[in-house]
Amino acid sequence: MNKTFEGRPLGLAMQSNRNVVIFVSLLLQLLMVGATAAPLADQVNPMGNYDKMNYDLQQELYDSSVDSVLPVIFQLNSPVTDADLAQFEEMGATVLGDAPLVDGGLIEAKAEDVRRISNWDRIEYLNLTKNLISFTCHLNGAATQLTQAP
Repeated sequence: MNKTFEGRPLGLAMQSNRNVVIFVSLLLQLLMVGATAAPLADQVNPMGNYDKMNYDLQQELYDSSVDSVLPVIFQLNSPVTDADLAQFEEMGATVLGDAPLVDGGLIEAKAEDVRRISNWDRIEYLNLTKNLISFTCHLNGAATQLTQAP
């Protein structure tokens, strides 16, 4: 006579296997949900894209409240269109001026809107506006420093 299951009911061994299968299937489902949701989370980055901002703008966003209005010089990756200006308005910014030589212009927006604008794929670079001594723009993929004459 086989004494393998002696002292342990047969149903208990099958019950623990069933629990393991359920646990593993839940883990796999969580992994699948995480993998499919990752691209969505990338688009809703609440801190903004710091790679597209100068250091002064990053610091101002860090130090300011969500409702602080900031003047920002923007540069797009191609010439500004009417659709781009409408997109800025839709994202909560007010367009104050344009700079066609650098495919950009001047906007004013709340800190939270500036963060959202920095995630827009048309944005090449954002600078905090201040007394302009120098301004970094990106022309043909290379950073160019523009300096105001004294």
